[in-house]
Amino acid sequence: MCGISAIVNYGTESADQLSRELALMHAQIPHRGMDGEGFVAIDAAMNVRARHSLETLDMTGARVALAFRWLIIQDDDPHAAQPMRSEDGRLWIVFNGEIYNFVELREELSRHGFAFHTGTDTEVILAAYQRWGTECLSRFDGMWAMVIVDREKRKAIVSRDRFGIKPLFRSIRGEAIRFASEIKQLVAVDRPGINESILYEYLHAHRGAFTDETYFRGIEAFPSASVLELDLTSSSRPPVTPKVWWDLGHLATAPKKASREDAKRELEHLLRESVRVHTRASVKLGTFISGGLDSTTITELVRQSSPQKHDSFTIVFDRTRYAEFDESNYVDDYVKQSGVTNHRATIDAQWIRDNLPRVSWMQDEPLMASTIFAQHRAFQLAREHGTTVVLDGQGSDEVFGGYPHHEFSVWRDHLTRGELRAFAQESKILSANYQMSIPAMYYRLARSVAGHAVRRFRLRYGRYEWLDDGYFRPFRHEAPPIERARRREALAWKSHLDQTSYEDIRYTGLPPLFLYSDRNGMAHSVEARLPYVDHRVVEFAMQLPAEMKAGSGVRKRLLRELARDHLPASITGRTDKMGFVTPESLWLRTDLHDAVLEAVDSPVMARLPFLRPEKARAFVMAYRDGKHRDFRAVWRLLALRHWIEAFQLA
Repeated sequence: MCGISAIVNYGTESADQLSRELALMHAQIPHRGMDGEGFVAIDAAMNVRARHSLETLDMTGARVALAFRWLIIQDDDPHAAQPMRSEDGRLWIVFNGEIYNFVELREELSRHGFAFHTGTDTEVILAAYQRWGTECLSRFDGMWAMVIVDREKRKAIVSRDRFGIKPLFRSIRGEAIRFASEIKQLVAVDRPGINESILYEYLHAHRGAFTDETYFRGIEAFPSASVLELDLTSSSRPPVTPKVWWDLGHLATAPKKASREDAKRELEHLLRESVRVHTRASVKLGTFISGGLDSTTITELVRQSSPQKHDSFTIVFDRTRYAEFDESNYVDDYVKQSGVTNHRATIDAQWIRDNLPRVSWMQDEPLMASTIFAQHRAFQLAREHGTTVVLDGQGSDEVFGGYPHHEFSVWRDHLTRGELRAFAQESKILSANYQMSIPAMYYRLARSVAGHAVRRFRLRYGRYEWLDDGYFRPFRHEAPPIERARRREALAWKSHLDQTSYEDIRYTGLPPLFLYSDRNGMAHSVEARLPYVDHRVVEFAMQLPAEMKAGSGVRKRLLRELARDHLPASITGRTDKMGFVTPESLWLRTDLHDAVLEAVDSPVMARLPFLRPEKARAFVMAYRDGKHRDFRAVWRLLALRHWIEAFQLA
């Protein structure tokens, strides 16, 4: 886990200018690597200058400039530091992430005559590229963002893992392309303004940047599962459109698993294998436990697979005030059964107030919910106990059908296929479980069908009086082309359940979680690993029929059946879906109410051309008085103020 700053320069920027820009980018992310740093400049003739200090690096004529921050995970030998060169000097690399199967790849490459001098996966990447070229990407099991400079072919190769677990952002100004691990690195150089189109989605619909765009104009995420090859001999900036090297959509027409018992055995094998390779590290390793099925299953598999004891970490809440949000009794049940060491911490409204500026800065974007703070505190707790790598249960809900909308997708599939008896039975179950009348459920179905039009044509308009919709009029119909591509990709799947699962994995569910997790972990120099998002596990899950995922009042059916062999019944028998939640709705009405009022009354909010502070104040007061229940919009007002201030956007 590390931090990348890279500039590919096709213009006439001076050495001093390149040095200033690289230094600015590098200076924003000391938290991403406290164990070392390195710098490389490569000119158009492919001459290399490498230094441990940027001040001593000559950037004259630099075509590629690289800076790196190193967090040691696998090998603390100085030869394992980055930027790293291949043994023959042909290749240079900066790489953030982990290749979990590097041990097996190293053995295979050794049989082809490659020699290795470190215990790091970075050296294996270089050898794999030398052996297979960019085809090596399909052999990697892991998470990564990387830049490789091939001096022989005079190319720079940029790539990202299948799901985009590890972040990489890019911006283009003039004839220079910049790549960075965090948005703030590019903001420091370019000082871009707000991307109003994405901000519109956030303020009106509580939606994040479910595209490659970000909240800053001109800064984009480098696409997941993509690779870009830049010609370093070009006299002007070449095209910067990456190629997709992997796509989950190839399984859209694959046959479904037939046998539940066979599927259960295969799932257990895949999860055990994923946990086995995800626990490879030379530093202290731990797990998160929330009290739910997902994280506890991973913790138990880690306990069973590792001869060494590991610590686990849990965020709890005061049972006397927030009993409905506290899951520590489930954690108690598991700890009593397993003997796993568990450390606990809590957060309250004051903790959130104290940490709003820091977390807003770390996250680079307006915060979606206070759960981000709970995760931030969990990583802090892990660091306090000397843990550098944490395995997390995130991804299971998206992959195995763990959300209410997956149940409603199954219900909708019954209707679409004319399975009226099953549709009626599912209607009764959902109506009882969610305390909804049948007409209300039909309304939800109609709203779901209309959701595509809402997204595609930006039909939400005039929803909040505290926003000047006239300001957003030029932006609200700018639905990005990726919306069309997203819908087209989803429709390739045969069922609504598969379509929603695909969108969750590819666009709406997992990508935001990856960013929150990476930024929160790196804020404390802790690496987050996600065994449920191993590509073999995800591909397996996308071939499961609906009855092994959701329906009849049960979610994550197959995973739950597997967990019954290992976990207390109090956990596997839970039918409630809490997720990783906080008492946010209560805090905003009580302990955080004054903080929201301070936000809407602040000078920075008064300078925003699209905000009506008096209307915003009335909206907040109405929430406190119980006149509406839209706590998420109240939260957005608080988060907006601190994001604007953190990046000096007004």
